[in-house]
Amino acid sequence: VTDLLAVDTVVVDIDGTTYAMTNVGGDLYQSSTIDTSTLGLGVHTYTVTATDGSGNSDSDSDIFVVIDTTDPTITAVDASPNPAELGADVTFSADVTDDIAVESVVLTINSVEYDMVYDGTNYTVTVNSSDIGVGTWEYTVTATDSFFNEAEMNGTLEIVDAEAPVITVLGSDPETVEAGTTYTDAGATALDNLDGNLTDSITTTSDVDTSVV
Repeated sequence: VTDLLAVDTVVVDIDGTTYAMTNVGGDLYQSSTIDTSTLGLGVHTYTVTATDGSGNSDSDSDIFVVIDTTDPTITAVDASPNPAELGADVTFSADVTDDIAVESVVLTINSVEYDMVYDGTNYTVTVNSSDIGVGTWEYTVTATDSFFNEAEMNGTLEIVDAEAPVITVLGSDPETVEAGTTYTDAGATALDNLDGNLTDSITTTSDVDTSVV
Protein backbone atom coordinates (compact mmCIF):
# COMPACT_ATOMS: atom_id res chain seq x y z
CA VAL A 1 0.00 0.00 0.00
CA THR A 2 1.38 3.41 -0.99
CA ASP A 3 0.25 7.02 -0.65
CA LEU A 4 1.69 10.36 -1.78
CA LEU A 5 1.89 11.52 1.84
CA ALA A 6 1.19 8.78 4.35
CA VAL A 7 -1.13 5.87 4.80
CA ASP A 8 -3.33 6.27 7.87
CA THR A 9 -5.21 2.96 8.12
CA VAL A 10 -5.46 -0.29 6.19
CA VAL A 11 -8.22 -2.79 6.90
CA VAL A 12 -9.38 -5.99 5.31
CA ASP A 13 -13.05 -6.99 5.16
CA ILE A 14 -13.84 -10.72 4.91
CA ASP A 15 -17.48 -11.69 4.53
CA GLY A 16 -18.58 -8.53 6.33
CA THR A 17 -16.09 -8.69 9.20
CA THR A 18 -13.34 -6.06 9.32
CA TYR A 19 -9.81 -6.81 10.51
CA ALA A 20 -7.09 -4.19 11.08
CA MET A 21 -3.85 -4.49 9.14
CA THR A 22 -0.47 -3.26 10.39
CA ASN A 23 2.63 -2.13 8.56
CA VAL A 24 5.29 -4.84 8.72
CA GLY A 25 7.91 -2.95 6.75
CA GLY A 26 8.01 -0.65 3.73
CA ASP A 27 4.73 -0.72 1.81
CA LEU A 28 3.67 -4.13 3.18
CA TYR A 29 0.64 -4.40 5.46
CA GLN A 30 -0.50 -7.58 7.14
CA SER A 31 -3.47 -8.62 9.26
CA SER A 32 -3.27 -10.81 12.32
CA THR A 33 -3.77 -14.54 11.75
CA ILE A 34 -7.42 -15.32 11.04
CA ASP A 35 -8.87 -18.67 12.13
CA THR A 36 -10.35 -20.13 8.95
CA SER A 37 -12.60 -22.45 10.99
CA THR A 38 -14.68 -19.35 11.83
CA LEU A 39 -15.11 -18.59 8.14
CA GLY A 40 -16.25 -21.99 6.93
CA LEU A 41 -15.30 -23.97 3.86
CA GLY A 42 -15.61 -22.56 0.37
CA VAL A 43 -14.95 -19.34 -1.55
CA HIS A 44 -14.61 -16.08 0.39
CA THR A 45 -14.27 -12.52 -0.88
CA TYR A 46 -11.93 -10.11 0.87
CA THR A 47 -11.58 -6.37 0.33
CA VAL A 48 -8.56 -4.33 1.41
CA THR A 49 -9.23 -0.64 2.03
CA ALA A 50 -6.46 1.92 2.58
CA THR A 51 -7.19 5.43 3.92
CA ASP A 52 -4.85 8.40 4.27
CA GLY A 53 -4.93 11.21 6.80
CA SER A 54 -7.19 13.31 4.58
CA GLY A 55 -9.85 10.64 4.41
CA ASN A 56 -9.05 9.57 0.90
CA SER A 57 -9.40 5.82 0.41
CA ASP A 58 -9.02 3.12 -2.16
CA SER A 59 -10.09 -0.52 -2.15
CA ASP A 60 -9.30 -3.69 -4.01
CA SER A 61 -10.95 -7.10 -3.76
CA ASP A 62 -10.03 -10.68 -4.46
CA ILE A 63 -11.09 -14.17 -3.40
CA PHE A 64 -9.58 -17.07 -1.50
CA VAL A 65 -10.78 -20.61 -0.85
CA VAL A 66 -10.87 -22.44 2.47
CA ILE A 67 -10.46 -26.17 1.93
CA ASP A 68 -10.40 -29.21 4.19
CA THR A 69 -7.14 -31.18 4.06
CA THR A 70 -7.72 -33.36 7.13
CA ASP A 71 -8.44 -37.05 6.57
CA PRO A 72 -11.42 -38.69 8.28
CA THR A 73 -10.64 -40.75 11.38
CA ILE A 74 -11.48 -44.48 11.55
CA THR A 75 -11.25 -45.59 15.17
CA ALA A 76 -12.26 -49.23 14.77
CA VAL A 77 -13.69 -51.78 12.33
CA ASP A 78 -15.47 -55.02 13.18
CA ALA A 79 -17.20 -58.02 11.59
CA SER A 80 -19.76 -60.09 13.50
CA PRO A 81 -20.00 -63.03 13.78
CA ASN A 82 -16.34 -63.84 13.20
CA PRO A 83 -15.69 -66.63 12.34
CA ALA A 84 -18.93 -66.94 10.40
CA GLU A 85 -20.49 -70.08 8.98
CA LEU A 86 -21.10 -70.19 5.25
CA GLY A 87 -24.60 -68.89 4.57
CA ALA A 88 -24.76 -66.67 7.66
CA ASP A 89 -25.23 -62.90 7.54
CA VAL A 90 -22.18 -60.92 8.63
CA THR A 91 -22.54 -57.34 9.87
CA PHE A 92 -19.55 -55.08 9.28
CA SER A 93 -19.26 -51.89 11.33
CA ALA A 94 -16.87 -48.95 11.46
CA ASP A 95 -16.46 -46.03 13.86
CA VAL A 96 -15.78 -43.04 11.56
CA THR A 97 -15.59 -39.30 12.29
CA ASP A 98 -14.49 -36.22 10.35
CA ASP A 99 -13.76 -32.62 11.34
CA ILE A 100 -16.37 -31.41 8.80
CA ALA A 101 -18.55 -34.24 7.50
CA VAL A 102 -18.20 -37.84 6.32
CA GLU A 103 -19.23 -38.15 2.68
CA SER A 104 -19.08 -41.93 2.23
CA VAL A 105 -17.87 -45.13 3.89
CA VAL A 106 -17.25 -48.19 1.72
CA LEU A 107 -16.44 -51.80 2.63
CA THR A 108 -14.31 -53.79 0.16
CA ILE A 109 -14.02 -57.56 0.54
CA ASN A 110 -13.15 -60.16 -2.10
CA SER A 111 -12.90 -57.30 -4.65
CA VAL A 112 -16.55 -56.29 -4.12
CA GLU A 113 -17.56 -52.91 -2.70
CA TYR A 114 -20.50 -52.34 -0.33
CA ASP A 115 -21.79 -48.93 0.79
CA MET A 116 -21.97 -48.59 4.57
CA VAL A 117 -24.82 -46.61 6.18
CA TYR A 118 -24.71 -44.54 9.38
CA ASP A 119 -27.02 -46.03 12.03
CA GLY A 120 -26.67 -43.23 14.58
CA THR A 121 -23.56 -44.72 16.14
CA ASN A 122 -21.48 -46.47 13.49
CA TYR A 123 -21.41 -47.09 9.76
CA THR A 124 -22.68 -50.61 9.02
CA VAL A 125 -23.54 -53.02 6.21
CA THR A 126 -24.70 -56.63 6.31
CA VAL A 127 -23.40 -59.14 3.74
CA ASN A 128 -24.31 -62.81 3.40
CA SER A 129 -21.18 -64.91 3.77
CA SER A 130 -22.20 -67.00 0.74
CA ASP A 131 -21.51 -63.91 -1.38
CA ILE A 132 -17.93 -63.87 -0.07
CA GLY A 133 -16.97 -67.54 0.13
CA VAL A 134 -15.10 -69.86 2.45
CA GLY A 135 -11.67 -68.70 3.59
CA THR A 136 -9.86 -66.05 5.56
CA TRP A 137 -10.49 -62.65 4.03
CA GLU A 138 -8.91 -59.27 4.57
CA TYR A 139 -11.44 -56.48 4.22
CA THR A 140 -10.91 -52.71 3.92
CA VAL A 141 -13.10 -49.86 5.14
CA THR A 142 -12.51 -46.58 3.25
CA ALA A 143 -13.93 -43.30 4.56
CA THR A 144 -14.08 -40.18 2.34
CA ASP A 145 -15.09 -36.61 3.15
CA SER A 146 -16.53 -33.96 0.83
CA PHE A 147 -13.03 -32.75 -0.12
CA PHE A 148 -12.00 -36.31 -1.12
CA ASN A 149 -9.69 -36.80 1.86
CA GLU A 150 -9.55 -40.53 2.60
CA ALA A 151 -8.73 -42.87 5.44
CA GLU A 152 -8.54 -46.67 5.44
CA MET A 153 -8.53 -49.43 8.04
CA ASN A 154 -8.27 -53.19 7.46
CA GLY A 155 -9.78 -56.15 9.26
CA THR A 156 -9.91 -59.93 8.84
CA LEU A 157 -12.94 -62.21 8.52
CA GLU A 158 -12.93 -66.01 8.56
CA ILE A 159 -15.76 -67.91 6.85
CA VAL A 160 -16.01 -71.63 7.51
CA ASP A 161 -18.06 -74.47 6.05
CA ALA A 162 -19.58 -76.17 9.11
CA GLU A 163 -22.29 -78.15 7.28
CA ALA A 164 -21.62 -81.85 6.65
CA PRO A 165 -22.53 -83.49 3.31
CA VAL A 166 -25.99 -85.11 3.13
CA ILE A 167 -25.90 -88.84 2.28
CA THR A 168 -29.02 -90.49 0.90
CA VAL A 169 -29.07 -94.31 0.91
CA LEU A 170 -30.73 -95.80 -2.17
CA GLY A 171 -32.88 -98.91 -2.38
CA SER A 172 -35.65 -100.21 -0.13
CA ASP A 173 -35.72 -99.65 3.63
CA PRO A 174 -35.73 -102.27 4.96
CA GLU A 175 -34.01 -104.28 2.23
CA THR A 176 -35.20 -107.89 1.67
CA VAL A 177 -32.67 -110.43 0.32
CA GLU A 178 -33.25 -114.12 -0.28
CA ALA A 179 -31.00 -116.33 1.85
CA GLY A 180 -27.99 -117.66 0.04
CA THR A 181 -28.15 -115.14 -2.79
CA THR A 182 -25.67 -112.42 -3.52
CA TYR A 183 -26.44 -109.09 -1.91
CA THR A 184 -25.76 -106.01 -4.06
CA ASP A 185 -25.63 -102.67 -2.34
CA ALA A 186 -28.03 -100.22 -4.04
CA GLY A 187 -25.60 -97.42 -3.37
CA ALA A 188 -26.10 -93.87 -2.12
CA THR A 189 -25.78 -90.25 -3.15
CA ALA A 190 -23.95 -87.43 -1.38
CA LEU A 191 -24.53 -83.70 -1.75
CA ASP A 192 -22.60 -80.86 -0.11
CA ASN A 193 -23.67 -77.24 0.23
CA LEU A 194 -20.22 -76.09 -0.92
CA ASP A 195 -18.73 -78.86 -3.07
CA GLY A 196 -21.96 -80.04 -4.70
CA ASN A 197 -22.29 -83.67 -5.80
CA LEU A 198 -19.87 -85.91 -3.88
CA THR A 199 -21.44 -89.23 -4.88
CA ASP A 200 -18.24 -90.37 -6.62
CA SER A 201 -16.37 -89.86 -3.36
CA ILE A 202 -18.50 -92.29 -1.36
CA THR A 203 -16.75 -95.41 -0.05
CA THR A 204 -18.87 -98.28 1.26
CA THR A 205 -18.24 -101.24 3.53
CA SER A 206 -20.65 -104.16 3.97
CA ASP A 207 -20.74 -107.17 6.32
CA VAL A 208 -23.98 -108.66 4.95
CA ASP A 209 -23.83 -112.48 5.00
CA THR A 210 -26.86 -113.88 3.19
CA SER A 211 -26.08 -117.38 4.41
CA VAL A 212 -27.17 -116.31 7.87
CA VAL A 213 -30.92 -115.87 8.28
